[in-house]
Amino acid sequence: MHVTAKGQVTIPKNIREELGIKPGTDIDFRENNGRFYIVRITKPTVTGKLS
Repeated sequence: MHVTAKGQVTIPKNIREELGIKPGTDIDFRENNGRFYIVRITKPTVTGKLS
């Protein structure tokens, strides 16, 4: 992968498909023991009525 001057990278298509990443999807980068992971953020959905 190549990092642009703005710090951007292109996530390969096969990885986007595997993670379900589409335009507008929120992602985060997580670190664990010196390794970084791309994580798709799922927004909680509200069901039912609030009192």
